[in-house]
Amino acid sequence: TGENATSTAPVSTSTATDTASASGVRPTPTIGVDGETVTVLTQPAGDHVIVVNLEVTKPTWVAVQDLKGWILGAAWVSESIKTEVIPLLRNTVAGETYRIVMFVDDGDKKFTLHGGDRSIIGGSGAQMIATFKAN
Repeated sequence: TGENATSTAPVSTSTATDTASASGVRPTPTIGVDGETVTVLTQPAGDHVIVVNLEVTKPTWVAVQDLKGWILGAAWVSESIKTEVIPLLRNTVAGETYRIVMFVDDGDKKFTLHGGDRSIIGGSGAQMIATFKAN
């Protein structure tokens, strides 16, 4: 388990940008092919991860991955949004580094790590990844 995750409709909030501004945390944007963009901030460890300024050009899964490659949770995004909360199946841990990885949905609206959904690849041929640290 941990390889495949499913998610219900996204839950939105407007606190990530406000929190980032107040704490002085700087966002780390990652830009992929065809205009896909996501920004993730250093954030408290817990049962969800917040990404901001998410731009997609096609239905996409935004997943949280640990450095071992396990997917902790994923959220379905069908249009560009300001803030997205990604619920996790396993909490992030303070001091650990994590990745945000984006996958193009294969049309079934179910997150499938092996088989259907494919990761978004950047211009350099590398997987589109944004990293952050839980604190």
